[in-house]
Amino acid sequence: MGTERQVALVTGAASGIGRATAVELARCGHDLVLVDVNAEPLAEAAREVEAQGGRAWTQTRDLARKSEVLDCAAQALEDAGQVDLLYNNAGVLYMGHAREMRLEDWEWVIDVNLWAPIRMTHALLPHMLARGSGQIACTASTAGLVPMPHLVAYTLTKHALVGMCESLALEVEPQGVGVSVVAPGQITTGLVTGGRFDGAARARGALDMLGSGAGYPLDQAAREIARGLVEKRRRILVGREVAPLWWIKRVSPALSHRLGKFLFAELEKRTTTGARN
Repeated sequence: MGTERQVALVTGAASGIGRATAVELARCGHDLVLVDVNAEPLAEAAREVEAQGGRAWTQTRDLARKSEVLDCAAQALEDAGQVDLLYNNAGVLYMGHAREMRLEDWEWVIDVNLWAPIRMTHALLPHMLARGSGQIACTASTAGLVPMPHLVAYTLTKHALVGMCESLALEVEPQGVGVSVVAPGQITTGLVTGGRFDGAARARGALDMLGSGAGYPLDQAAREIARGLVEKRRRILVGREVAPLWWIKRVSPALSHRLGKFLFAELEKRTTTGARN
């Protein structure tokens, strides 16, 4: 494909960080392969990308399925001819006590949050190495840097993504392929609405707390993420609380653990009783 515009493949592109970042990347001169499980909002995202001058290809895929991920990568190369930036952003969460989780809940979170990025990276990395250029990025969130109570499976996958990206960077950067970890804090997105919970009270409390609009503004987060991806920064921290929490974990793991216990108690109260104080 003899185009001067770079092509970015963004998963979880129908809403939230994925959609907003895709639009920002279009403003920066990228064409977009947009991937999500929800077809209608995905088509809306494509129109937003095209309104910014970018070309958009859409794929409705369930990234929990191995065959869907591999077919997605192959179709992206067929449609666009190249993938310069792979942004593994799609994610799901289970919120609640780990003791209440079914095995299929663990598998669902791990398949979407971890196996999908692994499979997509495995499929597209040879293409980038052969061209001697490209970039792979993963959304790891604050939970990839510090432990998060009530989000054990989610935290597991995000920590794993950080390790994968940091290790992969050591191997492929000398060959022209950059690797970035995106770590957003509490951003106002629709992640919670598609989540699973250990009870109806937890779901209501989480929607009230995390879906209230009190998080970091989505449009600002998207601008910061897109700028970091364009600049190929290895670590992109987004949100007011991310850097302080990461600093505490690095300086004093014991203090970070005590803070985690406080967060556990606070989350337990706010997501089951709706209390604010």
